[in-house]
Amino acid sequence: MALSTATDFLALKGKRRFAPVTGLEDLGLAARMRSLSERERATYEAQLLNPKKGGFNINRLKMAKVSLIILSLVDTEGNQIFADNNAGDMLELDSALTDHLYEQVREHIGFDEGDIEKLTGNSETPTQNDSPIV
Repeated sequence: MALSTATDFLALKGKRRFAPVTGLEDLGLAARMRSLSERERATYEAQLLNPKKGGFNINRLKMAKVSLIILSLVDTEGNQIFADNNAGDMLELDSALTDHLYEQVREHIGFDEGDIEKLTGNSETPTQNDSPIV
């Protein structure tokens, strides 16, 4: 196979990858996730920072998981199923559910485990909970 050109790569502009979220059946739920563009990912990462104080925006850090879930979960047409104003309500969901969604979304988007923690300066990496969602 010949090496690809810039035109070949840029022909993929605007295209996204989609995959089902697994492990929700016991809750009677089904979900689909999409990948992010580099612009969407960079915007998400930048929103965690507080440029005025040179640190992190603590309120946005609290919302980091649900914000990524909001960006990624889509309907069959590829439209986001949650709006930004759903974030507060999502904080009231069972944390095992949001952890489950977040882990699958994180992997699908291409964040390595601990990337967001490194970005936010948190040296501890969360441990994976193998208990089923109930």
